[in-house]
Amino acid sequence: MQSHITFSTFSLKIEIIFVISAFLTCLLTGGCGKKQQTVFTETVYASGNGSYSVEESSGKDDYAGKGNYSGSQSDRTGSYGSSDRTDAHSGSTSSEDSQGAVICVFVCGAVNSEGVYELPEGSRVIDAVEAAGGYTDNADRTYVNLAEYVYDTQRIEIPTEEEAQMLREYERSAETDGESDQSDGRINLNTADKQALMTLPGIGESKADRILEYRQTHGRFGSTEEVMNVSGIGSGVYEKIREYIKV
Repeated sequence: MQSHITFSTFSLKIEIIFVISAFLTCLLTGGCGKKQQTVFTETVYASGNGSYSVEESSGKDDYAGKGNYSGSQSDRTGSYGSSDRTDAHSGSTSSEDSQGAVICVFVCGAVNSEGVYELPEGSRVIDAVEAAGGYTDNADRTYVNLAEYVYDTQRIEIPTEEEAQMLREYERSAETDGESDQSDGRINLNTADKQALMTLPGIGESKADRILEYRQTHGRFGSTEEVMNVSGIGSGVYEKIREYIKV
């Protein structure tokens, strides 16, 4: 009897030890000891600014399910993309280009408001006259070529009917004397045509046109030095042509 009791007590101790061992094993290998994992989730706003938050996750399944994005995939792409910034920049550039260049001209003579006026590049003489308030009552409206393009710093003088008549008479007399004026080989600035002016060193088509425009607007050159008043002809050009011109 005593032997049976001793065996039962021993068996009970073995079972208790087994249960305790199993419990400790569960504690050591179970989920209670899992390390916390740091998960980064991103929230993207329509304004394009991204903010990042840090969340503490205790498992792989939690990490997979912690999507914290705001908006659709297209929203996120649009906010981070450069299209908005590119469009804004392009809009500014196209706006500046659409304004175009501006030139300044001096309008005087038989106009209602003499002065310096800003005009869009590519304007014509008629635009300059209109900017200056139009013609006066005694203005000659046919002497100056109204369809001619204007250029920056140009002086546009509209003659009166009396002044225009005097200029026409002078031009007719100058034509008859043109051949004798060139007898010494020099070019007369007051009578030479475009082709003759272009034979001068440093004088191309555009400068020849400006000499003719100046002569038409201001009348005869009083001296060879006056040619330096023509736009684009400075002292350097004058030194090249001074021996070949006369008035």
